[in-house]
Amino acid sequence: MEPPYDVDDESARIREVYARYGLAMYSAQLLETGLIQFVVTLRADAGNLNTQQEYDEEWDKLAKMTFGQLLKTIDPSLLDPATAQEMDKALALRNRLAHKYFWEKAAEMLGEKTKEQMVNELQGYADYFKSLDEKVTEKIYAWAKRCGIDLEKLNEEEMAKLRANTR
Repeated sequence: MEPPYDVDDESARIREVYARYGLAMYSAQLLETGLIQFVVTLRADAGNLNTQQEYDEEWDKLAKMTFGQLLKTIDPSLLDPATAQEMDKALALRNRLAHKYFWEKAAEMLGEKTKEQMVNELQGYADYFKSLDEKVTEKIYAWAKRCGIDLEKLNEEEMAKLRANTR
């Protein structure tokens, strides 16, 4: 479908940079949410969250934290050293994207090839955050399996609730 306005190649390239930036930040937020789930899951397992209300309150409290604050709540022994180092790298990258990226790249937004490089760079960042989120998710699923919890079933039930609430 054609857009209702003229789009030249330059405009399309600029929009693609912003789209990939959005994807990279979205992927960073998914990682942050995965970390919240990881922390809440561990606290529930330790017996610190006994009701749905306590669980929800803990989630809300953690969701207000920055990525860096959230990482500090995780016992370092729960992550292997390589993953812990990757999380520190992800924090630095996320902060760079959020606070400095376009300032650092202002001149590069002027060139056709440099915009293409930015698109590739941002896609790489999105992929990086996604791979870390998958590692965190694997840890959550491994914990749940050890505890006899079927997270797939719980996720299906949650999705059904969400779909029911959007009708």
